[in-house]
Amino acid sequence: MTRRPSNDPPDDEGPDEDTVKAIVDASEARVFRIDPSMRMTWANRAARERHGLGERTTATLAEVFEAPKRAALLRPLRRALAGSRESVEWRSVDEQERPCWTLATITPELDADGRVRSCVVVCVDATEQHRISEARQRGDAQKRSVLENLPDLVWTTRADGSADWFNHRWSEYGGRPTSDWTDLMPPEDQARARAAWDEAQRDPVPFTLEARLQRHDGAVRWHLLRILPLRESVTDPTVWGWCGSGTDIDDRKKAEVALRSTQDRVGSFLGSLSHELRNPLAALAAAVQIMRHPRAAPGMVARALDTIERQTGQLSRLVDELLDVTRLMDGRIDLQYSEVALDALVRETCEDLAARAAADGVALGCELPSQPVFAQVDPVRIRQALANLVVNALHACRETGSVTVSVLDLGSAEVGIRVTDSGCGLTSERLAALLESAPGPLPGSHRSGGFGLGLQTARHIATLHGGRLVASSAGSGHGATFELRLPPRREAPAARDVEPAPADLHGHAVLLIGELGHAQFAAQLEQSGAVVGVARAGIEGLRLLAQGTPTVLVCDLDLPAPLTGYDVLREVDRIGALPRPRMIAIGASEDIDIAAAKAAGFDDCLIRPVTIARLLEALSAASPRIGA
Repeated sequence: MTRRPSNDPPDDEGPDEDTVKAIVDASEARVFRIDPSMRMTWANRAARERHGLGERTTATLAEVFEAPKRAALLRPLRRALAGSRESVEWRSVDEQERPCWTLATITPELDADGRVRSCVVVCVDATEQHRISEARQRGDAQKRSVLENLPDLVWTTRADGSADWFNHRWSEYGGRPTSDWTDLMPPEDQARARAAWDEAQRDPVPFTLEARLQRHDGAVRWHLLRILPLRESVTDPTVWGWCGSGTDIDDRKKAEVALRSTQDRVGSFLGSLSHELRNPLAALAAAVQIMRHPRAAPGMVARALDTIERQTGQLSRLVDELLDVTRLMDGRIDLQYSEVALDALVRETCEDLAARAAADGVALGCELPSQPVFAQVDPVRIRQALANLVVNALHACRETGSVTVSVLDLGSAEVGIRVTDSGCGLTSERLAALLESAPGPLPGSHRSGGFGLGLQTARHIATLHGGRLVASSAGSGHGATFELRLPPRREAPAARDVEPAPADLHGHAVLLIGELGHAQFAAQLEQSGAVVGVARAGIEGLRLLAQGTPTVLVCDLDLPAPLTGYDVLREVDRIGALPRPRMIAIGASEDIDIAAAKAAGFDDCLIRPVTIARLLEALSAASPRIGA
């Protein structure tokens, strides 16, 4: 190497060889030259110190490198001596036995004729870069693991929208290879997705889309798709890719449709209910005006009283139907199971409704099997459901036609009761709407001026028994058939297998005020030894109370006007009879009536429907008075 004379003018060819050697010698990288015989002919300071060469300028590879490193260098050195630029990396351990990496770059050095005369090897510490790369790879693996284990369908795309990865849930859902995130969509949803994508390309911001995706089994379900642009940082305008996720919202969409349908039916129901209530209220108002007229004839007053009685009964029936449906839908009915002969129940129900059928001009008959058919049911509730079905059929056949009630025996599968009428029939639309959960007037109602609440009650009673209500019709004008299907006879729940011990009510005087004042309750209480008084209204009950203080007073909270059950309680306390009778209230709502009744001063509160066993249990808690 020739040194340029110091008096030569500077040129633009760069630093001379001595300057380059000085720069290289000061570098922290290890730099050395290897000749074709694989000997180190020169090394900078960092290389000499690292390999303990001192001032030596020549050394063999075996003297400088351990066998593994020498083996790693040997092949790329030979290729570099043949004229190619090479690089190689190896792993070793440092003084603290920690892993470290070295990156060696091998560059051939040419002579004036273009032949390789030696190679320059530059070794740098690549440990930090390795750790950064491994940390990035671990982070990428963790992110990918999170995306793989999400319950959503997830995919990523390149900047142009071409998909480059789908998680396994996407693959499981579709069940087939896909190359685009819109492949599982029907054509109309694909068009909407493409339009949204084109808009996002013009303005790269996150966007959402509701679309249907076809599952591997052919089912098509709604999904909420969220697509986000991927950037190096939030401030970087460059989008290098997109990430999308799909959340199944099919159940939510169906619930929304069902809710809208229910809201429509409830709105229609409330409108019809207000109309249905307005008619008897208008008749009541007219009757009151007649009675207030100073010159009203006795006959007109009598007819007005009949109108009030009739319309009050109509209002009571509507309210009772509403309460029954509400309690049944909420599951607040305690069924009292017993073994029941369905043929006997059918015969008794038809006998009870025979007068009503005759008044409507409808022939009511029953077809009974030669052998009794038994079921383990609540006889009161099944009788109620059957009565609702028969009354519904009588309305459909008003002034003409026939209704037939028969017993079904389907072997070990089901038993039940069938009600068939020859009335107005049901179209497919009305048949589909008939047994829906939401109450409401039926389209072209099968009933005359009703809400289908009786049918709703029958359906819920069947469901509580583990059965079902089945409706069928050949169409408008061809009548309809309703089947109350129940499980066959089975063992009743253990709690109901044991009959309650007969109550001894000798020495008790019981006053029943309200809807519990039925003959069967009074008779059963008298059989237990009690003296029973019956009053259907609060004023009548107070008159009986004035004749002698009972030991127990059972009072309905919802008494007809003008006195409620709470008014009766206050009047008893005002009279101050001693000893005070045990006061038992009958309410309709467990959530409200029990707390309110006890706070008002009642000793106990029973929730309808009240069974005789529950009533006897409450009465047994009272202390009898001899000679009451």
